[in-house]
Amino acid sequence: MGKKVSPKALRLGVIKSWPSIWFREGDKYIQSVRQDINIRKFLIKEHKEAGIDKVEIARSANKINIDVHTGKPGLIIGRGGNGIEELKKKLHVKFLSNPAGIRLSDINLNIKEVSQPNLSAQILVQSMILDIEKRMPFRKVIKQTIGKAERAGALGVKVVIGGRLNGAEIARTEWYREGRVPLHTLRAEFPQVGVCLQAYLYRTKADLASMIDHTLMKPDASRLSSRAALSWNAATSVLIPIRRNSRTTGKKSPSPRRGDA
Repeated sequence: MGKKVSPKALRLGVIKSWPSIWFREGDKYIQSVRQDINIRKFLIKEHKEAGIDKVEIARSANKINIDVHTGKPGLIIGRGGNGIEELKKKLHVKFLSNPAGIRLSDINLNIKEVSQPNLSAQILVQSMILDIEKRMPFRKVIKQTIGKAERAGALGVKVVIGGRLNGAEIARTEWYREGRVPLHTLRAEFPQVGVCLQAYLYRTKADLASMIDHTLMKPDASRLSSRAALSWNAATSVLIPIRRNSRTTGKKSPSPRRGDA
């Protein structure tokens, strides 16, 4: 179950809510779902460097409210808010004018800043993609990403990366994990992007409130892990102590040879 079911979908109605909030029937439902998917794809592709975490869409009659949560809101807002107006016009022309029939004045676009971007799986994966596209070694990229996540206070991270890694002729898949990744625990918060990155942030909402209300302890730099699958460890003074697991990869350890002591 842990590898076959989306952690987000499994927790809908438990600790997670839906990213789109509206009610439609028949053809209008199909049209609205298609619009939401296309709007999210467009925003993430158009603003890769802004680090978009999530896009929440709410509809009422012929009005639409779009909340964009990003780690770098300044790149989207622009000088004097010109970026928001230009982005609103693009969304209206591409997706909402026809056949939806929504007027430009009925589009409410809000840009919200993510308080802890290093705890967002979506933002971390986007930064990893940009670094890998620049031909950086994938292990170095994952090492840096894990360090960011651990310093931010994540409890566990798992990263799966596949393809022709470092330009190898034969494609392969490697995965790395640090800390705890309890996929079957419904009260555990799991931001996830596809099957690439899973981050275990906190167990319950009470733990999250405790994490926010108390001062976080700085992790010991000598204990920070460095491997390519995002597993993140807690470095807080308020959560239940987490025993650090040894770094795990998908490779088998070599069997001892005959005659070895």
